[in-house]
Amino acid sequence: MKSLNFIHYHTNEVDTLYGQLVEAIRLGGRNINGLQLNIAWPAPQILEKFRLNFPKIKIVFQVGNHAFQMAQNSPEKVARIIHEEYDGLADYVLLDMSGGKGKEINIPLIHEYLDAIEAKNPK
Repeated sequence: MKSLNFIHYHTNEVDTLYGQLVEAIRLGGRNINGLQLNIAWPAPQILEKFRLNFPKIKIVFQVGNHAFQMAQNSPEKVARIIHEEYDGLADYVLLDMSGGKGKEINIPLIHEYLDAIEAKNPK
């Protein structure tokens, strides 16, 4: 069995995000696999710089409640932002309406988001 060494990371100090991510990788140790970024729409330029310097680190990009609100809770807007600003900067997208609180998933609504994301990002 293999382990998966990911750090779930959140900060409100987005001005120094790049340095924080580098420090998180250092603290994660030599077996770090990736980061889950629990940050509402971080600056793509920071993720691009991080991706260039740490190409083997997997990035899970969480779209949480605040990010949904910033996109007016619109599946099309969420999909457009992911496609236009974050394509190639994250390996996975996590749609987290629960915020880690174990709330029941609204299956029809999550399918609207997934369909919109897939339509913009077919792979």
